[in-house]
Amino acid sequence: MPKVAINGIEMNYEEVGSGEPMVYLAYTIDDAAKDWVDHMKEHASGYRVIIPDPRGLAGSTRLETMEPSEWVTDLVAFMDALSLPSALLVAETLGTRVAVRFAAEYPDRVKALVLNAVIAGSAPGGDEWRRKRFDPSSINEETKKGVQHYQGDNWAEAIEFYLRLHERNDFKTYYDLPALAGKVKAPTLIMRGDIDEPVHSIAHAQVMHKGIANSWLAILPNTSFNVLTQKPKEAWALINRFIGEVAG
Repeated sequence: MPKVAINGIEMNYEEVGSGEPMVYLAYTIDDAAKDWVDHMKEHASGYRVIIPDPRGLAGSTRLETMEPSEWVTDLVAFMDALSLPSALLVAETLGTRVAVRFAAEYPDRVKALVLNAVIAGSAPGGDEWRRKRFDPSSINEETKKGVQHYQGDNWAEAIEFYLRLHERNDFKTYYDLPALAGKVKAPTLIMRGDIDEPVHSIAHAQVMHKGIANSWLAILPNTSFNVLTQKPKEAWALINRFIGEVAG
């Protein structure tokens, strides 16, 4: 697990394979770069996949608080440190919010953008849903074991950091993707499953497809929110076809 010093923190990351550089962002409380290594070895042939942990989570420097923009400025510094003037940018769930903001502000650094299980903004009831699911005082044992695996011994502190960040109004405004969609110039693939859910609805994908001019929308049938974990072979076939057509 290599680390790079940027913007006053140490950012942990994993690197898999060789070929066209691809930066992959997950950025959720129940995820970590280390857990994508085997997946990328199996499915991402032909790419040099670089998977960072964001500040405050997983293997990167832990903090009590941060500014919402720091996840974006960290990504700039991270790519600079790895001598990546531009790259394919692939993201899922919370990572899609960071990826879109980055693509809108730094268009020359994104060759193509893939948004899997996109979250276009903070849904009504989302804060309450996360508190109910992850609060250390009420978390169920299965979820707790998962978060401990990803976040380590200080998992409870990581949860509180994550929940407080989501609840901030400036975080919600900064990562409001419909307001940014028109600024995204990179060709974009948006994909998710057709099984809807109340907090992260299928409407998030539809509104981003409408807002990003040069975008594809793929809704996989009989599939839940995250197609990359639910149907990896189909998802990677789609990613490869998209990248071959728009960035090959």
